[in-house]
Amino acid sequence: MRLPMLAALVALSLVGESGAVHLDSGGMGQVLVSPYYTVNAGHQSLVTIANRSDQGKALKVRFFEGRNARQVLDFNLYLAPHDLWTGSVFSLAEDGPANLITLDRSCTVPAIRTSTSLPQTSSGRRYVPFNNFGFSGIRDDAGPNDLTRTREGYFEVIEMGTVINAAQRSLNDISPGADGIPANCGRIESAWLEGGYWAVAPEVDLLPPNGQLTLTVSLVHTLDGTMYSFAGAAIDRFSSIVQHTVPGNPLPNLSSAVSDPALAVVDAHIRIGGQPYTARYPQARAIDAVSALFMASSIENEFNNTVSLAARSSWVLSFPTKRFYTDDALIEGAAIAPFTRRFSESEATAQVPASHVIFPPDIFGSGVVSPPPRGEEVSIAARNREGKVEEFCIPCLPFSPPVVGTTPSLHWASNVLGFGERAASLQDDLFGSRLNQYIETPEFGITEGSMRISFYDPEGEFSLREHVLRADASGQQLAGLPVVGFWALSITNFVLAPGVLSNYATIQPLRGAHGLVPTVSEASK
Repeated sequence: MRLPMLAALVALSLVGESGAVHLDSGGMGQVLVSPYYTVNAGHQSLVTIANRSDQGKALKVRFFEGRNARQVLDFNLYLAPHDLWTGSVFSLAEDGPANLITLDRSCTVPAIRTSTSLPQTSSGRRYVPFNNFGFSGIRDDAGPNDLTRTREGYFEVIEMGTVINAAQRSLNDISPGADGIPANCGRIESAWLEGGYWAVAPEVDLLPPNGQLTLTVSLVHTLDGTMYSFAGAAIDRFSSIVQHTVPGNPLPNLSSAVSDPALAVVDAHIRIGGQPYTARYPQARAIDAVSALFMASSIENEFNNTVSLAARSSWVLSFPTKRFYTDDALIEGAAIAPFTRRFSESEATAQVPASHVIFPPDIFGSGVVSPPPRGEEVSIAARNREGKVEEFCIPCLPFSPPVVGTTPSLHWASNVLGFGERAASLQDDLFGSRLNQYIETPEFGITEGSMRISFYDPEGEFSLREHVLRADASGQQLAGLPVVGFWALSITNFVLAPGVLSNYATIQPLRGAHGLVPTVSEASK
């Protein structure tokens, strides 16, 4: 789009950031989104949720499995002013579920640390297993229903309201006394039982959310001596009203954004070409406002698989709003833009177990059947360190010789991409992902450089042009897909000193940018 047109749109659409949902550059907000958790291949995921404000907080914490983003655990968390809650997601066996354990004394409903009905570790500490209720029985979807599906995915934290001392003095109950222990978590739990004051009137002792929450996640591998730490994406100005619900209630969720209840609209504040832009959506499409925050026409970052450094790279890409557009339980008919395929359509067409390496397909007869399950089609290009471009083209994949007629696709709510030679294992070689795919860059003589994954290309092929968010009130559409993720790098130093082995790990967010879909008149210029 030409700059004069963009300037005109800004002048017409800019209503200010203060009342619009937006991603906070400082990492503080009312809603926090972690692009990934995992317990695969010996990892555990450490979680810290911090209240940086002077007020109490009522929070909804939800974990989603990585295939179809079906819920695998949820609970309410109540934080005192400047309180931090910590927990660890771990597994007891490679074929078992993920579990959550916490030694933190902050109030949770249901209780975790003090519950006598939960299983115990060998040291006597209580933990809660992730469950398959959301994708088995009457909730069965097209994917597998075993508990291994809970082992990786993403999670979100949503502020439901500010806790105060009013009719029930709830802030006192969640605040620590002289001994540093919250005064009365039992009373907070009882408030949600039948006849309890929150079961009767959830807004008692609550004011609208005011943000100032942060999230830190660390993916730790004890034996490897590596830790990948990152901050969660923070959405601020998500809601101007109290949305306090009992644990297990599907609300509030990312479709519950509220900017102006009187006007029944939700505004999303973003930047396009370095200029501020506010997209307005009707309240019934609040999920589009949240998706707008994460929209990217393409993403890029580096990779490094240099053999002499024992370097390994993985990219994690999660679509935090995808389920609202593709899950058969939430939509009727076809997938909703900007996504192009329902989960059942993508999963049901799979002819191989999802844990198989399907990016690119195997052409050496090892049992992997083409084509792979259908997903959201993308195009891929890489550059070496000197800037030379190697196109991973459509309709061929980064494999030599190319497999004609097959398009690179991202299939799941959470996707993990590995780089380099295909591992003997069917799992990604950095996080042990069961949702992994491989990009065999050595086939093009590249072991390190940068890569771009494009979700939208107006001149491209296949469904890339279909990745367009529904129009805002001004008729403008954002191009691409709503994505959040990171590049993880591990390096092992074998020669630091005799008998010394050093491991290094780092993480960087993926870089993307918003873009408007050109109008017919603009595209022709």
